[in-house]
Amino acid sequence: MKIEDLSELEVKSQFSILCDISMELTSPAPLDEVLEETADLLAEFFFPDPIRIYLWYEEISKLKLKVQRGLSNSFLKEVQEIALGTGYSGIAIARGEPVGMNVSEFTDERRRALFEKEGIKSVLAIPLILKGCTMGVLNVASTRNYDFFSDKLDFLHAIGSQISIAINYAKLFEEKIEQEKLKAALKLERTLARIQKSAAVGEIVSKVAHELRNSLMVVGGLAQRLMKTSSPSDKKYLKIVLSEISGLETVLSDLDVYNSEEFQPEEVDLNQLINNSIQLFQDKFEKNNITIQKSLDKALPKAFVDLKQIRQVLIPIIKNALEVMPDGGIFSIKTRVDNGFAQYIIEDTGPQIPQSDLIRLYCSFVNGRPRGVGLGLAIIRRIVEGNKGTFSIANKETKGVIIKISLPVQ
Repeated sequence: MKIEDLSELEVKSQFSILCDISMELTSPAPLDEVLEETADLLAEFFFPDPIRIYLWYEEISKLKLKVQRGLSNSFLKEVQEIALGTGYSGIAIARGEPVGMNVSEFTDERRRALFEKEGIKSVLAIPLILKGCTMGVLNVASTRNYDFFSDKLDFLHAIGSQISIAINYAKLFEEKIEQEKLKAALKLERTLARIQKSAAVGEIVSKVAHELRNSLMVVGGLAQRLMKTSSPSDKKYLKIVLSEISGLETVLSDLDVYNSEEFQPEEVDLNQLINNSIQLFQDKFEKNNITIQKSLDKALPKAFVDLKQIRQVLIPIIKNALEVMPDGGIFSIKTRVDNGFAQYIIEDTGPQIPQSDLIRLYCSFVNGRPRGVGLGLAIIRRIVEGNKGTFSIANKETKGVIIKISLPVQ
């Protein structure tokens, strides 16, 4: 049956489906989703004629059925895979051009009976090719003779090109997703490795603190005994020894806090906490001629953290700022809400962290004086993360560093 030229309505319909498939290209989506949507659009246009879309798998030289519309399950069981050069679809792939015919022309009687049972009288396979790369095949069947396709070949070519682009775009999208998954997996792996390192740091700190405490008890006891029988000049030096021992015992007590596994969260006013912490060193700030700049958010919600642990995070940061700015500078502290977290932003105008230390900033026992980036930062970050927060430190553009501590709110 020879059909007449396309009606104006059919031309509009063809233009509409081309536009719809083109729009699919602008919406990144997984391949299966793109194929299903494309099949729906094609089925609506060709109704009641059935359509199939196959993808080409180079490694096995076969086409595999991905989506279809309008065919029975018994038929589909027979057409799941098509080898290169087999049947009209396999020939279309081999030639790289459309292949179509009436079912009555099939030489395979079993195949002809299969198609006739579905009421199919003619078929057309359009290879999906993009930049010389075979993507698959669009397979359209009809309950009418092959003449039905004669004035639709240009349109079907255009459809094939659009589908090829859509498939390629979807594959790129999936590759991007896989890359993001790989990045996430690597990030998780690094996080787990960091947690393991932090646990190792905690174990080392515990053992070192234990051994030092025992030694200090012995040395301190001997110094106390010598004080009773020593001359005034010797007592002066012994007092220095006892004072240093006292300072080391304070450090060990701090380490006990750092290494504590007990977590006791409570509502904490972070503005008050930083004010109290700075107040402890007010004399030293004045002595070093350091200007304190504060910008504290009065509406800052209370954080739900372990007060003692967060105090022990702030103290060494303040001490370090005093150490690196002995001849004056600016120490600024800001509080704000950021992405649902209460945040400290602490800056100074001291020397920057050496570039060689930046890449291994949280490794245990890295010593980057005068910035003091050693065991302390590894422990500080462990404490902050233990409080379900985040910690970061970076060089500013000119002088000094910027520290950000984000903590969860109630």
